[in-house]
Amino acid sequence: MATSGNGQPHTNGAISDSDALRRMYRITSDCGDPFEQKVGELLELGRDYLGVQAGFLTEISDGTQLIVEASGDHELLQSGESCPLSKAYCRKTIEKQDALTVQHAVLEGWENDTAYEAFGLESYIGAKVIVEGDVYGTFCFADEEPRDQPFTDQEETFVELMAEWVSYELFQKRASERIEQQRDQLEEFASVVSHDLRNPLGVVQGYIDIAEQTGDPEHFDRCRNALERMGTLIDDLLVLAREGR
Repeated sequence: MATSGNGQPHTNGAISDSDALRRMYRITSDCGDPFEQKVGELLELGRDYLGVQAGFLTEISDGTQLIVEASGDHELLQSGESCPLSKAYCRKTIEKQDALTVQHAVLEGWENDTAYEAFGLESYIGAKVIVEGDVYGTFCFADEEPRDQPFTDQEETFVELMAEWVSYELFQKRASERIEQQRDQLEEFASVVSHDLRNPLGVVQGYIDIAEQTGDPEHFDRCRNALERMGTLIDDLLVLAREGR
């Protein structure tokens, strides 16, 4: 029987399918824990359930794979590590609709692949993470030793569910950041409007007071000029608001 990276016999994890799903639900439904902590707990759970050496979440951008979160002792599969996508198993994961699985890399034609040469992973399962229709990265598990059995349909579904949860959370995070940015822009816009309109309002008030005291029509003309300035400002601000600037 093959052994895993820690020297233990490599079989499927000791957690049943139903227990793994229950634990995944408890982790993802806890509103009090931050996203990064939940990802770490999911990676730990996945390693236990699948009986593998490493679990990791990647972000793929500009032809580079960056490991965002990781669990396990594989030297190259740690948070912050990066490599060209061309040297990663994940380059094939993002091309598939469903999860990519590798039971025994050498027997499945990976022996001369750049990813196998770089990482030496004999078994692998990964699903892509999609955010707003674009590939964000992958959610993966791997081991330096082959598996004695292929990944089951339940195991594939489990990894795909975790990848989908990550996709949803990242979408929510981006949406929240956009809302916060729009709120900041609205506050700035309101501040500009308040400042620019307060000046001509002050002028109007001042000249009305003088006009009431002196009866000089020239002061009323200056009030009209200030009101016209306010009207122009309002028109300009409405144009800016409609253009989203």
